[in-house]
Amino acid sequence: MKKKICLILCTFLVLVSVGCTNKQTYPRFTLKLFYYDTCSRCTAFKNSALPAIREAFDNNFDIEYYNLDNDSDQAVYQEIVDQLIDFDQEYYGETPLVVVDESFAVLGYNGSKEDQELIKEIKRALNNEPLGSYYSMGRYQFKKGE
Repeated sequence: MKKKICLILCTFLVLVSVGCTNKQTYPRFTLKLFYYDTCSRCTAFKNSALPAIREAFDNNFDIEYYNLDNDSDQAVYQEIVDQLIDFDQEYYGETPLVVVDESFAVLGYNGSKEDQELIKEIKRALNNEPLGSYYSMGRYQFKKGE
């Protein structure tokens, strides 16, 4: 009888410990997406990257959409570009432009293969870690203290 109780208790403890995984939580952040309605890369980003980001961060972020076909959204785009370090004006108006808080911005999207890289980059930024090398081109950081 004692063996059965011990076996049941051990089984219960194993099941409880398996169910209690330590999932890392991140602070809430804001993602700004600058896009054009006719941009296929923007549509692909909305359909692939956004769901992956939602899943990775348990939907613990806010998203702001800026359609660059609207003059008011163009003004916000200009404000953001003015805050980026060494923004290459050759790419001005290119989309999608994805801005994570006032930490970094990524210009362009080359398909779902980039989803996990962007998620890693967001996690690094939220943990105040150095950003990775994947986006050595097309990633811009914000000027600080200006």
